[in-house]
Amino acid sequence: MKITQPSSKSSLFAVIDIGSNSVRLVVFEDLVRYPSIYFNEKVLCGLGRDLGTTGLLHARGIERAVSALKRFRSICNSLGVLEIEAFATAAVREATNSSDFVNSANVILDVPIAVWSGDEEAKMAAMGVLAGIPTANGLIGDLGGGSLELIAMDRGQIKAGTTLPIGSLRLLDKGQSEVTKFVRTQLSNDEIIKTNQCETLYLVGGAWRALAKVHMLQSNYPVHILHQYELTADEAGNFASLIAGQSGVSLASIQGISSRRLETVPYAGIVLKELLRAACAKRIIVSAFGVREGVFFNRLPEDVKKEDPLMSGIRGLTHLTARNETLGDCLMEFTSALFPSESATEKTLRWAAAHLSDVA
Repeated sequence: MKITQPSSKSSLFAVIDIGSNSVRLVVFEDLVRYPSIYFNEKVLCGLGRDLGTTGLLHARGIERAVSALKRFRSICNSLGVLEIEAFATAAVREATNSSDFVNSANVILDVPIAVWSGDEEAKMAAMGVLAGIPTANGLIGDLGGGSLELIAMDRGQIKAGTTLPIGSLRLLDKGQSEVTKFVRTQLSNDEIIKTNQCETLYLVGGAWRALAKVHMLQSNYPVHILHQYELTADEAGNFASLIAGQSGVSLASIQGISSRRLETVPYAGIVLKELLRAACAKRIIVSAFGVREGVFFNRLPEDVKKEDPLMSGIRGLTHLTARNETLGDCLMEFTSALFPSESATEKTLRWAAAHLSDVA
């Protein structure tokens, strides 16, 4: 398989994500199949904290976001970033006082900010999952501070998507029993859920990644990599219920939950439990990739999108750290006679082992 080689001189490309809870800068290098991240910083601003009660962006959140955007612009300047793509999601999309904030942000960044529709947000979440899991088949759920995007997938193809007013920040003003009833009603009326019962639910979003991280630590899982961390629906549902029932003091004592996530994680647990029930899912798979990686993936040429992400990532690694980039291909040829009946997956893993054998 042809794999696009990273360039000798990287062209840095930045994505700025103005979300309902966090504002984030990710700087990517090279438009190759597996995204190579050069810089990554997040500020939890809470822009959508008041959205459920007032319909407005949170005043303190606006201050934090403006400060973060100024810093991000300075970082991009210092790194020599050639292009910035900035977008805003549910809170900015829905708040009645967002126009002044968007105008200020446009001036700070010196680029136009795209205020995504719910459909656009759902599509980019799906593209992000495909960047890391090309054969995704089931239902993607992307839980943010202001909304929940649901996207039905058919073996790597996007079928349909929707957005619901279910967000971890939006739910903070409600009691847990009220949240459960609200989420259950929203999901039971959604056509994507009704027509796309699935075996696999792919989880996207910081609050759900925090839940997965805690489960990983609590269960002494030996490999601390969240991407494609998998649990049965029963395991995930039981753990979500356990976290949702904890007091703030108890949550604060649990390793793996940051102080800024303490408020939202119980609500993320409730949403997960209800979504598992509504979708009749048998398992969850965590995706470390989301809308930012979706923006990156969407920019790739079609032939590059079809490349294997594992092989692309390893090619990039060997280009940087291997003593001899040709050794892996030589080892593949040398060992091929030993595996006459290997499957395509086994051949890919042998390829990976051969090319990683001489790095670092």
